[in-house]
Amino acid sequence: MTKRGGADHDRPTGAETIRVPPEVASAVLERVRSGLYRDTDEVLTLAMQLMTWAEGNPTGKRQLLKFAMEAGIADAKGQEVVERMRARTGRDGA
Repeated sequence: MTKRGGADHDRPTGAETIRVPPEVASAVLERVRSGLYRDTDEVLTLAMQLMTWAEGNPTGKRQLLKFAMEAGIADAKGQEVVERMRARTGRDGA
């Protein structure tokens, strides 16, 4: 995984450094901090297992997308409730 364009780029050698966008790193670390996962290895391993499952299972992929959409809608509705409560109480959340 260390050489680009070489034969060794796809063979892990042990502890690897993988570059991810800051928002991905933050999401992974937040999940560990929340206590849902033991460490970053567990988060990334489960994420890869889920991706592998979804890629090989059209029904699973649809279920995963549906779940993500429902979670997004629920989150948006939750945010709307928070904003309405802030408006009613005159608080800005600070």
